[in-house]
Amino acid sequence: MGGFSGGAKRLGGQRKGSLAGTDQSRAGRCVLHGPFLVPPAGLSDACRPSHPIWTAREGDKMPSDIAAQPRTAPTGPRIPLPPPFDLIRTDHRDVLAHAARLAPDHGAGTLVLHQSPGLLAFAVVLEPEQVLAEARQAFILGMAALADTLAAHCPPERPVCIHWPDLLLYDAARIGGGRLAAPDHCAEDAVPEWLVFGVELIADRDHLDETGLYPDSTSLREEDFDPAEDIVSTFASYLMLYFDRWTHTGFDAVTDAFIRRIGPDLPTGQRRIEACRLIETTAGGVVCDYPTLRDALSQQGWRDDAGPRL
Repeated sequence: MGGFSGGAKRLGGQRKGSLAGTDQSRAGRCVLHGPFLVPPAGLSDACRPSHPIWTAREGDKMPSDIAAQPRTAPTGPRIPLPPPFDLIRTDHRDVLAHAARLAPDHGAGTLVLHQSPGLLAFAVVLEPEQVLAEARQAFILGMAALADTLAAHCPPERPVCIHWPDLLLYDAARIGGGRLAAPDHCAEDAVPEWLVFGVELIADRDHLDETGLYPDSTSLREEDFDPAEDIVSTFASYLMLYFDRWTHTGFDAVTDAFIRRIGPDLPTGQRRIEACRLIETTAGGVVCDYPTLRDALSQQGWRDDAGPRL
């Protein structure tokens, strides 16, 4: 799902279950312009992208049934996903690390999923065409897609918010967050072979004797979110939708969606993202600079080795 330059999303690639006859090399992989998908029921008509176009190397053909074929893990519940995605279930709790190990061979569109008591985690492999310093902006896109996904699958009266840049809050309580991985030793001015955007959500807190002793966190189960399979399916569609908007409208369309989710509300003043940094200006002219995206992602204070902190 890379190809951020010019907005193209490289999701094709020669992987198990992908298009036959496609070159295994990075240059030979298919390129997807716009979201080629059947949006799940969780998306409103306003969110349903139109005019899907599949652009591949000359001679490659799109199987007639692939658009309607939901991707299904052989050992798990059926999860409808857009055709560019390949679902891989894993027992590894650290899906970011597992997806990073798979990325060189499996390529863009690989979606790694882990479900266990207390944790819902998934990660998507991307393939950018930009240097790392610019491609890192895909994290902002991923967080906007994640926040909109949760908002579509929870009771509507409570807000889903982002705390710059990676913490996700539901009604002011920590429910999870996002992560990003790139190849080791990739320079800021070099194009990474892959990126991985990862998500970790608190699925439940059933193992806690007294959840009231942990008021700073909550869980999908406690807040009556829709099933995990619906969340994963909708996230994949929102991810493609925002890449499509990046392509046809510009990155401002993505940052606008992200900024709308930043909490708490800023009734007077302005927020903007500039040089991968959140900047707030109050009505009185006071400017607050947050850490750069690169620096902030290196901290990950919302989680520990076991997953999201409770």
